[in-house]
Amino acid sequence: MRSAGGILLGLILAPVAAAPQAADTGLSLAIYAQGQTFAQDDRRLDLTAGAQTILLTGLPPQTRPETLTLSGEGISGVEIAYRPSIDGGQLLQRMVGHPVRIVRAGPGGMPSTEQGTFLGQTGAGLLVALGDHTELVSTANPGERLQFDSLGDAGLGAAVAHANLRADKAGAHLARLTYMTGGLSWRADYVADFDPAAGRLDLDGRFAVSNASGAPIKDASVDLVSGNVALGGPVFQPRPMAMVMAKSAGPEMETVGETHVYHLPDRLTLSDGETRTLGFLEARRAPARQSWRWILYGFESSEQPSHAQVVVDFANRGTSLDRPLPEGTIRVFEPDASGRRILVGESQIGPTPAGSDLTLTLGEANDVTIRPTLVSTQAAGPHRTRYAMNYEVRNAKTTPVTVDLRQAGLGVDTRVISESIPGRSLDARTRAWPVPVPAGGETTVTVELQTGTP
Repeated sequence: MRSAGGILLGLILAPVAAAPQAADTGLSLAIYAQGQTFAQDDRRLDLTAGAQTILLTGLPPQTRPETLTLSGEGISGVEIAYRPSIDGGQLLQRMVGHPVRIVRAGPGGMPSTEQGTFLGQTGAGLLVALGDHTELVSTANPGERLQFDSLGDAGLGAAVAHANLRADKAGAHLARLTYMTGGLSWRADYVADFDPAAGRLDLDGRFAVSNASGAPIKDASVDLVSGNVALGGPVFQPRPMAMVMAKSAGPEMETVGETHVYHLPDRLTLSDGETRTLGFLEARRAPARQSWRWILYGFESSEQPSHAQVVVDFANRGTSLDRPLPEGTIRVFEPDASGRRILVGESQIGPTPAGSDLTLTLGEANDVTIRPTLVSTQAAGPHRTRYAMNYEVRNAKTTPVTVDLRQAGLGVDTRVISESIPGRSLDARTRAWPVPVPAGGETTVTVELQTGTP
């Protein structure tokens, strides 16, 4: 079955005097991580002197009409009326009750017509009242179609705006149209090639810019704005046409307020539904370390062992990094024995300042498990308890590992009574022990802690 919009090719429209249109000269977009976009569209207007109405076409379907502004030297008294875009299905709903003609192919190629009233659309076709009966017009039959004499106030096609304004003189005026719109988005995506033996990591970052606005983006200067911006107030102003940066190997980053703005080096054309990627980061041989981490919250026993988490730690500093990293997904690859890259896990990162440490959690370790046992509890005074714990750490791998064992959920003023492996306090409520476990072996850690509120 053809789409509802497909039957509208034969519309007969009442002629309407067209308002003068604004010619495009340059579109600049600032796309925010929250999925909103601030557009700045520089246009050349051919105006007459005095009051007039012009047509502003090319607006995205998700334009927020309350944000529309138009300004320029010699232009005043601007009022903008906005009409959103509608598709063929929406138009058919608006045309219910309107006069319509059924046009059918006749003998010898001469069409025949019947006048009726449009009743609506069903799954089987289009309903038209003809005198004392109702007829079903099939949209799958190329030999028949509907024609409306006039769309009236129903409207059709892309979003448009009419601007009432005054010009101080006739001739060409440079004007700037600005608005907020939805449907454009971007995200950061990273690929990390990790060599555990060498303790090195190569990190590549790419931006993926997507257009789900319902309309194409043509030859736009684009800035990507990273940061948790409250969009109820002022927004970043994208670069005007005259300030477009020279072509470079990748986006350049600029700090604006509390945001990081990435200026794309080339102007962007993006069809509706299209996603385009471009690189912004190449970091080589960053020091990195793989470890196995297990955390217990509170004191308890478990009959079944649980698996340690595989983590990779590295620092966002050094000659090849030391820059802000936008929020995104890092996919980590390791080489197998033949040198092929194998995906070993994905990890999400938030906005990461330069110089900070990152921990990528890649999933569970199949061959490294821990079973905790609460051996005893004993009251040690008002609101204080002494706990004795055993942790059985097993390693079924063919290589030795060191497990980062952590006991969390400690009370204030925790005191270590004894521990079989020297540990350290990560904070007031967490203590950690580095547990070496031989290949195919087991290590038992015994700990006695006194904790609580004095």
